[in-house]
Amino acid sequence: MYITIIMNNLINLQYKLSEKDFKELKYSCIITLILAVIIYLNAFEDNTYTCKNILVNTYLYVLISLVIFNIMTMLLINYELHISFFEFLGKFNIFTRFIGFILILFGLSFIFYMNHTNILVSHIILLLLITIFSLLTSLIYARLKQYNLYNKAFYSTLLLVIVLLLLFYFNQDLIKDYLSENNYYIILILLFVVILVEILYILLFGYKKTMTIVLSVVVIIIFGYFLLVDTQKILEITEENCNKALLSCNNSINDENCNVDDFPSYPQKSFDIFNDIIMIFQRVSQMFLVSDN
Repeated sequence: MYITIIMNNLINLQYKLSEKDFKELKYSCIITLILAVIIYLNAFEDNTYTCKNILVNTYLYVLISLVIFNIMTMLLINYELHISFFEFLGKFNIFTRFIGFILILFGLSFIFYMNHTNILVSHIILLLLITIFSLLTSLIYARLKQYNLYNKAFYSTLLLVIVLLLLFYFNQDLIKDYLSENNYYIILILLFVVILVEILYILLFGYKKTMTIVLSVVVIIIFGYFLLVDTQKILEITEENCNKALLSCNNSINDENCNVDDFPSYPQKSFDIFNDIIMIFQRVSQMFLVSDN
């Protein structure tokens, strides 16, 4: 349904980067290079990952992923590749588009999470996944830029994420009890229910401002919870267990002592957090867009 609406409004999704945007693009490229050097010096040792400063290294990966995401999105929009992509999708029916998207996304994710110890493959797949997210978010990005809402959405998301992480950092003992595996699956089921309700509502009644805002708030809360869960998982990895996993898993991923959860595969661990933040950004953006009509 969403893609069908996009098909009928492709001409309204055109946006050329301004001089200010090109400056942002240039600075983003510089920041990416700086972060890449910092990551190389801090997250690697003896041609493999290091277990020192696991949380810091993970969030450095999150940060560089977000910057690359921004670069990719800007380039896709400026050269109208997002429009070309959806014009290509228009050649197929809804069922084919859906199945194709699921197969590609799950195929890449499967390869990604099966190659924790393969540094090269992990980074290549990470870039491909970031590109897919950029392509899908480029539609919202173009709208935000057209209506001068991008800065509001960006800084609102940034503030929300920082506040959530700070609250969690200073209240870990209180909050971590709610981040149990059982609660995680309950919230995950809730997410599927919300998505189903949203799809049915759109099919029956179309897009409505109030309903869109309500559902967006619920989804933001859900992914805010996922963000804390994914961060807690990183905090639970001790340097000792990490080093054991690093030794065992590098020898063989099938080693009985290889615990992938403790292995410092920064691309995989950072992508979960990256995904949470992008989902929050998309929903915050939708709220600004519908509020501005």
